[in-house]
Amino acid sequence: HLRKPRTTMTLVTTLEQQIKELEERVIDVDYSSNVLVIKRGRGKGFAGIENELFYADNTRMLYGDAQSMCNELVQSVKQL
Repeated sequence: HLRKPRTTMTLVTTLEQQIKELEERVIDVDYSSNVLVIKRGRGKGFAGIENELFYADNTRMLYGDAQSMCNELVQSVKQL
């Protein structure tokens, strides 16, 4: 059964193992219309497990330091 997206945009800035918990337990980030994940690198992470959320059609990845990336995002939005 299909679920409607609950949010228009979800920004995830956390450790990969915590993303899996968010995805399954706290908020259904995978049911957001758009998901933006900020991740330090392109590797599988400490657990060595690929996260399906990263490959979803509604997910975009930004690689780098979360604080720096968030600051850049805020500045870009302010310029709109």
